[in-house]
Amino acid sequence: KDYDSVKENLTRTIEYYKSAEAEFNKGQRKAEKELNDRQTKAERLMRRVKSFQEEASSARAKGLATSIFQDATDKFEQGKKALDKVDYKIATAMFNQSISGFKKAKEAAIVGARIARKKRMEEVGKLLNSFRIAYKNKDIKTLKNLSDISSSKIKSLKQFFNNYSTIEITFGEMNFIGNKATAILTIVSLTDRHGNQVKPGKAWKDTLLTTHHGSKGWEKIKW
Repeated sequence: KDYDSVKENLTRTIEYYKSAEAEFNKGQRKAEKELNDRQTKAERLMRRVKSFQEEASSARAKGLATSIFQDATDKFEQGKKALDKVDYKIATAMFNQSISGFKKAKEAAIVGARIARKKRMEEVGKLLNSFRIAYKNKDIKTLKNLSDISSSKIKSLKQFFNNYSTIEITFGEMNFIGNKATAILTIVSLTDRHGNQVKPGKAWKDTLLTTHHGSKGWEKIKW
């Protein structure tokens, strides 16, 4: 009787341990899957961070939204270190914060670039308008103050101004490349000393004007 009881208890114990082992293996597989999922998610996020970092860099966020860009970069580096240490929870959190930061940096940079471009256009537009008025009024002194002009060009310009009583000019669209701004000056119409309308020649009706932004602002126009 005692043997049968012991045998029955042993059988139950064996079944219990088998069940427990099965549950343990199931839990272990689940834990491994969750770990792999976290790793995959973290690595996927890391790739996304790089993409947002590139977008922010393209928008010149490093220069226009420096602190936001740097904070996002720091979070990215923290995330990579956590990933190396198999701390996927921290890595995921850091990568998510980094993505958010690069998004904000990009947006701030776009707004900053828009404001900067508007300011540049206003400043260069003002310079070109002063040049246009001086040119129209045949004001050599002001043209010399506004632009780099050689003595030979001044001589030919004086002759040109003497030949025509009225000169109408306009400017094409302003273009900016880095710290350089350009625009095309076009002579629209001319009236000679006898009141006759003269059509500007193709070879000299268009002139490229260039100015650079230096430490003291926009420099004299080169033409």
